[in-house]
Amino acid sequence: MGYRGYVVLCTIVSALIANMGLTELLAVTIPALLVVYPIAIALIMLCLFRERFAQPGVVFAFTLLPVLAISIVDGLSAAGLSFVQPLVDVYSHLPLQSSGLGWMVPGVAGFVIGMLKSGSPVRQESLA
Repeated sequence: MGYRGYVVLCTIVSALIANMGLTELLAVTIPALLVVYPIAIALIMLCLFRERFAQPGVVFAFTLLPVLAISIVDGLSAAGLSFVQPLVDVYSHLPLQSSGLGWMVPGVAGFVIGMLKSGSPVRQESLA
Protein backbone atom coordinates (compact mmCIF):
# COMPACT_ATOMS: atom_id res chain seq x y z
CA MET A 1 0.00 0.00 0.00
CA GLY A 2 1.39 3.37 -1.00
CA TYR A 3 1.26 6.74 0.68
CA ARG A 4 -2.19 7.56 -0.71
CA GLY A 5 -3.56 4.28 0.58
CA TYR A 6 -2.31 4.98 4.11
CA VAL A 7 -3.75 8.49 3.99
CA VAL A 8 -7.15 7.18 2.90
CA LEU A 9 -7.08 4.41 5.52
CA CYS A 10 -6.14 6.82 8.33
CA THR A 11 -8.82 9.26 7.23
CA ILE A 12 -11.53 6.60 7.20
CA VAL A 13 -10.49 5.18 10.59
CA SER A 14 -10.37 8.69 12.09
CA ALA A 15 -13.82 9.51 10.71
CA LEU A 16 -15.27 6.30 12.16
CA ILE A 17 -13.75 6.98 15.58
CA ALA A 18 -14.96 10.59 15.52
CA ASN A 19 -18.53 9.46 14.82
CA MET A 20 -18.61 6.79 17.54
CA GLY A 21 -19.69 9.05 20.35
CA LEU A 22 -18.13 9.49 23.75
CA THR A 23 -20.01 6.66 25.46
CA GLU A 24 -18.92 4.03 22.95
CA LEU A 25 -15.39 5.41 22.83
CA LEU A 26 -15.04 5.18 26.61
CA ALA A 27 -16.54 1.68 26.64
CA VAL A 28 -13.73 0.56 24.34
CA THR A 29 -10.81 2.50 25.77
CA ILE A 30 -11.29 2.22 29.55
CA PRO A 31 -10.70 -1.58 29.71
CA ALA A 32 -7.57 -1.18 27.59
CA LEU A 33 -6.30 1.65 29.76
CA LEU A 34 -6.92 -0.36 32.93
CA VAL A 35 -4.61 -3.03 31.52
CA VAL A 36 -1.91 -0.73 30.16
CA TYR A 37 -1.53 1.96 32.83
CA PRO A 38 -0.45 -0.21 35.81
CA ILE A 39 2.09 -2.01 33.64
CA ALA A 40 3.43 1.30 32.31
CA ILE A 41 3.71 2.78 35.80
CA ALA A 42 5.54 -0.28 37.16
CA LEU A 43 7.82 -0.41 34.12
CA ILE A 44 8.75 3.26 34.44
CA MET A 45 9.54 2.84 38.12
CA LEU A 46 11.70 -0.22 37.40
CA CYS A 47 13.57 1.51 34.57
CA LEU A 48 14.46 4.42 36.83
CA PHE A 49 16.54 2.07 39.00
CA ARG A 50 17.59 -0.55 36.44
CA GLU A 51 21.32 0.11 36.86
CA ARG A 52 21.10 -0.73 40.56
CA PHE A 53 19.70 -4.25 40.05
CA ALA A 54 22.14 -7.14 39.96
CA GLN A 55 19.91 -9.06 37.51
CA PRO A 56 17.36 -6.64 36.03
CA GLY A 57 15.52 -9.31 34.04
CA VAL A 58 14.67 -11.31 37.13
CA VAL A 59 13.48 -8.25 39.04
CA PHE A 60 11.41 -7.03 36.07
CA ALA A 61 9.75 -10.43 35.58
CA PHE A 62 8.83 -10.95 39.23
CA THR A 63 7.48 -7.41 39.46
CA LEU A 64 5.58 -7.20 36.19
CA LEU A 65 3.92 -10.64 36.16
CA PRO A 66 1.61 -10.04 39.16
CA VAL A 67 0.89 -6.51 37.92
CA LEU A 68 0.02 -7.90 34.48
CA ALA A 69 -2.23 -10.62 35.90
CA ILE A 70 -4.25 -8.23 38.05
CA SER A 71 -4.41 -5.62 35.28
CA ILE A 72 -5.79 -8.11 32.78
CA VAL A 73 -8.49 -9.26 35.20
CA ASP A 74 -9.32 -5.63 35.99
CA GLY A 75 -9.58 -4.77 32.29
CA LEU A 76 -11.75 -7.79 31.51
CA SER A 77 -13.99 -6.91 34.44
CA ALA A 78 -14.35 -3.34 33.18
CA ALA A 79 -15.27 -4.72 29.76
CA GLY A 80 -18.23 -6.44 31.39
CA LEU A 81 -17.07 -10.03 30.98
CA SER A 82 -18.71 -12.07 33.72
CA PHE A 83 -16.37 -15.07 33.66
CA VAL A 84 -13.71 -13.08 35.56
CA GLN A 85 -16.07 -12.27 38.44
CA PRO A 86 -14.73 -15.03 40.75
CA LEU A 87 -11.23 -13.61 40.34
CA VAL A 88 -12.50 -10.08 40.93
CA ASP A 89 -14.16 -11.27 44.14
CA VAL A 90 -10.84 -12.70 45.34
CA TYR A 91 -8.63 -9.73 44.55
CA SER A 92 -11.20 -7.18 45.72
CA HIS A 93 -9.80 -7.84 49.20
CA LEU A 94 -6.36 -6.51 48.24
CA PRO A 95 -5.23 -3.31 49.94
CA LEU A 96 -5.81 -0.19 47.80
CA GLN A 97 -8.16 -2.07 45.43
CA SER A 98 -11.00 0.31 46.24
CA SER A 99 -8.79 3.12 44.87
CA GLY A 100 -7.92 1.20 41.71
CA LEU A 101 -4.41 0.42 42.95
CA GLY A 102 -4.87 -3.23 43.82
CA TRP A 103 -1.94 -4.11 41.57
CA MET A 104 0.52 -2.16 43.72
CA VAL A 105 0.90 -4.53 46.70
CA PRO A 106 1.42 -7.66 44.53
CA GLY A 107 3.84 -5.63 42.41
CA VAL A 108 5.88 -4.58 45.44
CA ALA A 109 5.82 -8.16 46.75
CA GLY A 110 7.01 -9.39 43.36
CA PHE A 111 9.74 -6.75 43.40
CA VAL A 112 10.97 -7.93 46.80
CA ILE A 113 10.90 -11.58 45.68
CA GLY A 114 12.72 -10.64 42.47
CA MET A 115 15.40 -8.81 44.42
CA LEU A 116 15.86 -11.83 46.70
CA LYS A 117 15.76 -14.30 43.80
CA SER A 118 18.34 -12.38 41.75
CA GLY A 119 20.93 -13.77 44.13
CA SER A 120 23.12 -10.75 44.70
CA PRO A 121 22.64 -7.47 46.48
CA VAL A 122 21.88 -4.17 44.84
CA ARG A 123 24.89 -2.83 42.94
CA GLN A 124 26.61 0.06 44.65
CA GLU A 125 27.83 3.01 42.62
CA SER A 126 31.40 4.04 43.26
CA LEU A 127 32.22 7.60 44.20
CA ALA A 128 35.38 7.64 42.08
